[in-house]
Amino acid sequence: MLPKFDSIYSGNKFVLELLSRSSETFDVRTPNFYDEINCNGTNIRMNIVMDKEWKDYVPSAVYRIISELDGTHRIKVLFESQRDGADEIKQYPDIK
Repeated sequence: MLPKFDSIYSGNKFVLELLSRSSETFDVRTPNFYDEINCNGTNIRMNIVMDKEWKDYVPSAVYRIISELDGTHRIKVLFESQRDGADEIKQYPDIK
């Protein structure tokens, strides 16, 4: 489902496990974040869901792509599909 790529940046253990099972060879790099609390995919998605600031925690190119794809709406729809009718917003599961 992805275009061909040679390198991937991920600190997510699940993603790294999936890549380790691939027949393809990738240059896998773990990024070093200056702000691991805010520069975290789970926190960024939760900020999007709760209409809080998130744009400053991603590179401008990522913000542009998310905007072009209407990604905030897509993230909110995905989140709503996972709520199971709960009224309050809860944190996404922390997959490590």
